[in-house]
Amino acid sequence: MNKVVIDEDILGWSDENEDQIRTQYEKIIKVGDEPINLPTGSEDYQVAQYCDKYDCDLFTADAEFYTDCILVGIKTIQITIYDFWEKAKKQIYLVKIIEGSKNNE
Repeated sequence: MNKVVIDEDILGWSDENEDQIRTQYEKIIKVGDEPINLPTGSEDYQVAQYCDKYDCDLFTADAEFYTDCILVGIKTIQITIYDFWEKAKKQIYLVKIIEGSKNNE
């Protein structure tokens, strides 16, 4: 299944663009909507671990998200400039884990 996580700081962007996102992803997981795995206030390293464990892409506005990927053992990621959220003046990035920590277990 093709899944994507939406970082907490861009939930408004995802609401505005949900139709477009659904053309690319079968399941949308919003931080805060998954209280057991990704509760409100989840740290970037927790989001990175979740994406790695469950094979999810990530939409985020955090340009430095990659540093937390490195901290949890993710080896290779791809970061693409995806959109610009005019309302909040934020660049939206699409992060794909190419070689995660689980590949090395």
